[in-house]
Parts: sequence; C-alpha cells; structure tokens
Amino acid sequence: MYALPTNPPSYLELSDETGFMHIAFYSTLEEKSPVWLTQGQFEVDSIIKAIKKVGNLDIYYISTESDSRLNDHTHIPGTEKHIWR
Repeated sequence: MYALPTNPPSYLELSDETGFMHIAFYSTLEEKSPVWLTQGQFEVDSIIKAIKKVGNLDIYYISTESDSRLNDHTHIPGTEKHIWR
C-alpha cells in the first residue's frame, strides 16, 4: 500500500486482479472498488513516488511497459524495465 497525501486519506496498491500487476487507486480507506490507473499486457513492478500537484497526481512507477508512442519514460539500462510518469 502506498499512502497518498490527500484528505480524506487515499492510497495506491499493486494488484494482479486483472491478470497483470497494475496500479489501483482507492479514494478512501474504506473503498472496495478501485480505479485502475494502469492497464494492458505488461507488469508494474513498483511504485516509486507519488507527487500531488494542484488538480492532479504524478505517479512514478517501474514496469515492463515499452510503448514508444509515449515520451514520459526512461529505459533502465541492462533490463527490460522502464520508469514511467
């Protein structure tokens, strides 16, 4: 669980409920149905950091995703992994 600096408290969690490990957002501690922030045929390995900005939340995570159409990522040399925002 990755706690977010929100009021009321919310959090992110990695789950393989969809068949691949992805990031789920829970808007409250009591929330049962998450909003899936990532989806597709790749795995999220870890959440690095979440930064709350006015009107949005930037989430940095490591995954096996490799979509060259997206520019908000950095390849980790020597691996098949990428850091995404």
